[in-house]
Amino acid sequence: MCACPDGLTLLPDGKSCITNITRFLLFAEGSNIRQLALHYNSTSSLRIPLKTSSSTVIALDYNPKDNRVYWTDVSNGTISRAFLNGSSQETIVSTQLRKPYGLAVDPFGQNIYWTDSVEDVIEVASLNGAYRAVLIGNDLQVQEILSWMLPEDSCFGLTGDGTRG
Repeated sequence: MCACPDGLTLLPDGKSCITNITRFLLFAEGSNIRQLALHYNSTSSLRIPLKTSSSTVIALDYNPKDNRVYWTDVSNGTISRAFLNGSSQETIVSTQLRKPYGLAVDPFGQNIYWTDSVEDVIEVASLNGAYRAVLIGNDLQVQEILSWMLPEDSCFGLTGDGTRG
């Protein structure tokens, strides 16, 4: 009987593993980022190796234009990025960042957006962390924001208490 490494799925031919994962779900699990293939009823996820084991990943997003995953780390107060295999891992925002909770990548504008639950702000920077600016401040009182791109190219978010933002 053939088997595949953890996180990879055996193809219906029973002899080879799926290696080109094109449809997937990314999720955070403590200090890990995991990738679940949405092919062939996959039930196991592949761990994306992170350099820092003391990380607490809270929010993440994927940029299909540069094939990188971006994430916030509340333990270290950073925003980082890497390719899906864990290579070229780098911290792109690390100063004046206390509790980065929400994160959204704009692949078209080539920007990242995030919330800081201690500073009560929504900020923006380019994908490499340059050109950082506060978009919204002054008693924002948002812990996290999740966003989705809708088919009509509009965007909406949900705050930490589940209300539409």
